[in-house]
Amino acid sequence: GDIKFGALYKAYNSADKSHNVIIDAVLSAPTGSITDEDTQLAPDGTRPTARLPYGMQLGSGTWDALVGAAYWGKEKKWGWGAQYLATIPLESENSEGWRYGDKHEVTTWLSYAWEPELNANVRLRHESQGEIEGIDPKIYGPGLGADPDNYGGTRTELALGANWMYAPAHNISIEIAKPIAQDSNGVQLEHDQSIMVSWRNAFF
Repeated sequence: GDIKFGALYKAYNSADKSHNVIIDAVLSAPTGSITDEDTQLAPDGTRPTARLPYGMQLGSGTWDALVGAAYWGKEKKWGWGAQYLATIPLESENSEGWRYGDKHEVTTWLSYAWEPELNANVRLRHESQGEIEGIDPKIYGPGLGADPDNYGGTRTELALGANWMYAPAHNISIEIAKPIAQDSNGVQLEHDQSIMVSWRNAFF
């Protein structure tokens, strides 16, 4: 896939560290392939080798900027915050003649610590992305993924999660997210739900 590199800047920390602001600036390099092919089933029953749809390619093909800001605060057992992130292609098209639409994400959350090692959170996230601009003439066929108009749209989802820190700098978290509103561009499958499980381990 594409390789991302950048920096986080601590823009503000209150004296008691109960209010914090971080700015992030990331550059995505187009190292992922956008010309992958595979055997596909055609309507006439044949199995030609053709270029895979846009969403199945490994990269964007363009240099992209990811810029955003996050704020979070805490008071006793309560925590809260918000984050904004934009993914903006820096080129009008890639080498194959297309690019992804601009993407904007806004997230806000509230958390509560039942114990110092265990907390729960509720999170509201909204995502908006434009249609693919341009067209790759080698991506064709009756499949929905071959039409650049069938990409992007808006989705708002509500998530519930829990985080358990079983040792210093070691934690396990789980989160279940379900859309409460979505409006996809063109014809797309609806997003049903997501379950995310992560394990983090820091080494000193």
